[in-house]
Amino acid sequence: MIKHFKELDYTNKEYGGKTNGLLLLKSLGFIVPDFYVIGNNVVQSIIKTPYILEDIAHFWIHTVDSEKLWAIRSSANEEDGTQYSYAGLFSTEINIHTSQVVDAIKSLIDKYRNVEFDAYGTMKKEGFSIIIQEMISPDYSGVIFSKNILDSNAKHGIINIIPGLGEYLVSGKKQACSGHFSTNTITWINSQHVYDGVKYTNGKHDISVSFTNLTKDIKPHETTLIQGALKLEKEIGMPVDIEFCISNNTINWLQVRPITTKNSSDSQIVYDNSNIGENYPGICMPLTTSFVQFTYSKAYAEVITYLGMNKKNMVKNEHIIQNLVTVIDGALYYNLTSWQQILYQLPFGKITSKLYPVLLGMESAEFPKPKAKPNIIVYLKLLYRLIASLVFFKRIKKSYEDNYNQVFHDYLGKRFEGYTHDELSQTYHTVIIRFSKNWIAPLLNGFYTMIFFSLLKKIFKNSRLATSHPNFINDILFSQGDIVSVKLVRELQNLFYEIHDSKELLEYFKTNEADFILKNIGVDFPKCHETISNYISNYGVRCDSGELKMEIENYQENPLKFIQFIKNNIQGFSEKSNTNFSIDYKSILNTKYKYNVFKKCILTVLITITLRRIKDRENYRFVRSQTFSIIRFIFRAIDVQLLADNLICEKGDSLYLKYNELVDTTIAKDYKEIIAQRKKDILYYKQHTKHANRYFYSYGKFLPAEKSAANKSLKTITGTGCCSGIITGKVIIVTPETISKVPVKDAIIIAEYFEPGWINLFAQAKGLVSEKGNILSHTAILCREMGITSIIGAKNITSIVSNGMIVQINGSTGEIHIIKQNNE
Repeated sequence: MIKHFKELDYTNKEYGGKTNGLLLLKSLGFIVPDFYVIGNNVVQSIIKTPYILEDIAHFWIHTVDSEKLWAIRSSANEEDGTQYSYAGLFSTEINIHTSQVVDAIKSLIDKYRNVEFDAYGTMKKEGFSIIIQEMISPDYSGVIFSKNILDSNAKHGIINIIPGLGEYLVSGKKQACSGHFSTNTITWINSQHVYDGVKYTNGKHDISVSFTNLTKDIKPHETTLIQGALKLEKEIGMPVDIEFCISNNTINWLQVRPITTKNSSDSQIVYDNSNIGENYPGICMPLTTSFVQFTYSKAYAEVITYLGMNKKNMVKNEHIIQNLVTVIDGALYYNLTSWQQILYQLPFGKITSKLYPVLLGMESAEFPKPKAKPNIIVYLKLLYRLIASLVFFKRIKKSYEDNYNQVFHDYLGKRFEGYTHDELSQTYHTVIIRFSKNWIAPLLNGFYTMIFFSLLKKIFKNSRLATSHPNFINDILFSQGDIVSVKLVRELQNLFYEIHDSKELLEYFKTNEADFILKNIGVDFPKCHETISNYISNYGVRCDSGELKMEIENYQENPLKFIQFIKNNIQGFSEKSNTNFSIDYKSILNTKYKYNVFKKCILTVLITITLRRIKDRENYRFVRSQTFSIIRFIFRAIDVQLLADNLICEKGDSLYLKYNELVDTTIAKDYKEIIAQRKKDILYYKQHTKHANRYFYSYGKFLPAEKSAANKSLKTITGTGCCSGIITGKVIIVTPETISKVPVKDAIIIAEYFEPGWINLFAQAKGLVSEKGNILSHTAILCREMGITSIIGAKNITSIVSNGMIVQINGSTGEIHIIKQNNE
């Protein structure tokens, strides 16, 4: 039978953890929405004899309001316990009309019966009950943690609140307003302008509440919420996690459970910026972060759909795809867990999901297996489409390139002067639609690169080549030819040679200011002016730092920056005698596998495919820079128009808007208020935030991963060699802040990472060492093509060495030997 809560015995464990939590709340005088329970014994009877559910429910339906809405929730002994908290293990059905309750109960029982394991790996089918609780249509929903147990030094609790229904807070689909408390007051720690949510009133409706109004509405309830959390913690005897909602100015307490002890082996959501930080270093403006998040989710949704993921699985994976990139205190991070979960569902996913972090130059990471996983039919379809797309990749590539070339022809370099805000917004949507017609080629190419390169390394490791040619994998990556990034550097070198070949021209750049040179060089040195103009026309979508950020001006947008770049580097430039290295891998294979034709053919084909994919991968990076440049020009034009219309206060204010806000003319009147708040947020991040390379997310909080302490007594540090050679030289450590200020000529340059725009270093450096990166990274490819001895992935190198030290680096073995300390 279905029992009202007043009929239940609090000590009876049959009703599960969630029910016991609700009964505790009731017994302590908290306001709890009315609820009924179907006990475990009855549920087991329904499972054995399904038709009795109709009889049991029939009587109950006639005792309640037929127009009410209900939430149907599981309550198992394995949920909300003191050792484990299997929250949401069986799901919750919300906004269920009385007439639909029977179907909702059936659905919940079916999910219970189908569960074979859970995220903790220890499913125990016992004590499963069902709660039927009166549905509240909340103005706000929230979660309180009475203690921040993830930080042993913290003495405060945490609160997260969202407008409307709580399911969007628990799932993470909407951004919550967060705060912490220690006494009777909440201190809010993130204050974006508007918080979105969903309210249920005759159907679901999107709602938005400003930070000001949200905190104003919560203020009268702060003391009650805090004191309630502390009271429950004292009653249970350990920190608690509480769900609540506020409706018609009344707090409803929905759930209380102990915060379970976290084992070091538990899976966590991992965020890492080791790779994405090279393209988007440091704090980024909201226009950049929002557009990057949009492009990643849209592009990867397109390619997964193309490969054959059906609509059902796409819906299940929607949250994962939309969270491939995350913003933490203004900086961009890959949600590494989401990437791994998506890869896990694709062909070869068990391998690629594990290898993915390492291939991007990150530390490895465990991840919870995704709940959504294609069945065998969908998997076979994905495998077939993946193989077919590889076979016909030339056709896919041509379609992609034809489309992009046409878009570039129509828009690249266009300034969009004289357009209205509405016209610019429409232009933006048109360009995005045209670009999105074919996102497939670069993304498939990246996936192929990962698969084939990993397979090649695995075969090589177990081959006779590993002994005779230990650097074979690295060596074959040389001289791929026809790479835009290499052409770019070569032409820059040629420009510097041209300037150095003329004493008069060299003196001209040394003695005059950049603005004077830009204005007069066309008359004074027309040939050099033509060279500079051609370089900017061909490669000016790049710049010296952060070229993909919307807030950064590239050389096409601001040629003065390029003239200044030349001035900063021309004096330290000298012609290098680097000799391009190449390897005849086919001859080596013919020698080693003279009598094993099959193995030789396999390796030859694998190497050929891998090299093609790597070359395309690098060229597609430049295409991305071109794409972002077009979008940047549209955004710049909108900024000009908004300033002219007095919708923003000063030039560049639009960078504080998100991309969807910027192209939404209906909210233009609110721009100044949004921008003012975001300026405060960005200023706070710049002044108070020191970003970690990796974060773990748990219990609503980003926790920086501890970096292993650098052993400064080491005499030898090891990374991954990416260009052969043994050289000795003086250390110069560079950062984005010092890149244009330190003398790098003939030094061994060491950095945490090298940005794509730091190409001048490659023309001057004696050798390069990077703390981050992998042998397929932009830095590694350029070093190989230019014959610069280099090492990547040298962990903690920037903490171990210092400016002025003498080191020897071996680009084959990846070893860095400290020859002389500063004090020696």
